[in-house]
Amino acid sequence: MARTRTSFKKGKRKTGGRKRGTPNERTLEARAVFEKHGYDPLESLIAYRKKIEKDQGEEYCTNLDLKLLPYLWPQRKAVEHSGETGGHWNFTMHLDKPGGEK
Repeated sequence: MARTRTSFKKGKRKTGGRKRGTPNERTLEARAVFEKHGYDPLESLIAYRKKIEKDQGEEYCTNLDLKLLPYLWPQRKAVEHSGETGGHWNFTMHLDKPGGEK
């Protein structure tokens, strides 16, 4: 079917295709292969990190962790907040030492 200016009208719901959150075929195939061979990518990454931590140092491993996070957890969208009058919010944070000392 050729797409025209009227094919997708604004406000019209999508019809057909996968439902939201349904993995595509390649994802399902990859998971099946991993499962068949008893391979867990996350476990492998953790083992690799532990192995290189001694040689590369904590800073290198932290950078590695930060690069891997988007693949493990989805990135949240930024949300803009404003005060009741449309101004900025002010926060004050009080940090206490362990044992309740100030």
